[in-house]
Amino acid sequence: MNEISNNAKLQPPIIHHQVVEIFLARNIQYANRQILELGIEFCRALNLNILNNLSHSFEPYGITILFVLSESHCAIHYWPERYYLHIDLVTCQKKKIYLKELEKKIKKDFNADRVNIYNIKY
Repeated sequence: MNEISNNAKLQPPIIHHQVVEIFLARNIQYANRQILELGIEFCRALNLNILNNLSHSFEPYGITILFVLSESHCAIHYWPERYYLHIDLVTCQKKKIYLKELEKKIKKDFNADRVNIYNIKY
């Protein structure tokens, strides 16, 4: 195991954390498979590298999907009965994600009435 030099300044890693609330148009209902596909497109559009994904479908409806990224992770939760999606995106990279561009993309791709994006600061 490599040891950190006592002379090195300890600094926290670079962490970007966004929480996204998506309020879908009332006439939109997605199948769980579509949410998975939209999640893949979302990550790729942000140039994030998907290493793996895990999903759980709820009865009678809804899904949670976790994308393991080389940059960290992205979790998507969908409540179709409430026309609501929640995305929790955490990345550990120097490249910043621009929130206004992200909001435009989400509105278009998810056919959203309203999008709230929160940038979590540590």
